[in-house]
Amino acid sequence: MKRLLGLLVVLLLGWGSWYFLIRDYQYSIQYKSRFPSGVYYDHLQQWTTVLPDNVDSVTTLIKVPYVGMLQKVQVGDQETRINWEIESLTDSTCRIYARFDRPGNDLSHRLSVLFGQSDLPDQGLAITKHVGNTLVAKAKGFRLGAIGDTIIPKKFAAYITVQSSVRTKARDMIYSIGDIMGYIKENDIQLDGDPFLQITSWDRNTDRITFDFNFPIVKRDNLPDNPLVRFKEIPEFEALNAPFFGNYRIADISWYQLLAYAQLNNISIQELPIEIYRNDPHLGGDERNWRADVLIPRQ
Repeated sequence: MKRLLGLLVVLLLGWGSWYFLIRDYQYSIQYKSRFPSGVYYDHLQQWTTVLPDNVDSVTTLIKVPYVGMLQKVQVGDQETRINWEIESLTDSTCRIYARFDRPGNDLSHRLSVLFGQSDLPDQGLAITKHVGNTLVAKAKGFRLGAIGDTIIPKKFAAYITVQSSVRTKARDMIYSIGDIMGYIKENDIQLDGDPFLQITSWDRNTDRITFDFNFPIVKRDNLPDNPLVRFKEIPEFEALNAPFFGNYRIADISWYQLLAYAQLNNISIQELPIEIYRNDPHLGGDERNWRADVLIPRQ
C-alpha cells in the first residue's frame, strides 16, 4: 500500500512539474482535417478576414511555411496567443494542434484552467470551430485535382511584368490584360496557347510578389516595340501540376498544396508557382468549372 501511495505521489509530482513548469501552453486542442496541410496553412493566414463573435483582432506574429504559425487574438484588454502546428498525415489530410496561452500570471491561468474557472477552453473551442467551418464553407467554391507530374513545352510569349501581392494578383492582372491584348490585336499577332502567370519573386514575410503575365504567341520577325510589352523564350521544363477548379482569384490555394506536397515527399523544386488559365472568365459560367493548372517547376 505504501509503495502504491509512493508511486502515486511520484506520478502526481511528475505530472505537476510538467503541467506547471515544462508545458509551454495553458490549453490545447487537436483535430484532423480533410484538407492538405498546405491548404490549411494558407487558410490560417486568411481566416482572420472574417472574425468570430467577440474577437476584436488577430495578428500573425510568426509563420513557418506549411508547418504552422503563432497568432495573437485580442478580445478587449485580454490577449490570447495561439500556436498552430500542422502535421501532414497524407497528401490530402493533416492534423492540427492549436495551443493556447495567455500572457501574465501564468500560474494563476493554469490553475483556473485546471479547476474549470477559465473561459480559455471555451474561447479555444470557438476559434478552432470557426477556423474549420470557414474553410469548409470556402471549399464549396473550389475543387482540387490530383497532383501529378507534367512537362510544359517551350513557348514564345509576350508578357508584362507586374508587382503585386498574393491576394491582389488577380486584380492586377485584370488591370494589365487590356495593355497586352490591345498590343496583340493591334498588330494582328497569333496566339499560341493559354495565358499564364509566372512568379519571378516572392517575399514570404510580406507576401509581395513580382510576376510575368504571359501570352504565348507565334514567333515572328520585327515585332513592334512597346513600352510595356516584352518578349521571351520559355524553355521546356518539368513540373508538379495541381489542377485547380474555381475562381482564379483564389488559385494560389494550390501553391501551398503543391509546396507542402513537395516538402512531404522530399521533392526538389523551385518555389516560384505558375498558373495556366484554361478558361476565359469573361465568358462567365459556373466558376467551379474554371480550370487553372497550377505548377511548381522541378529543379
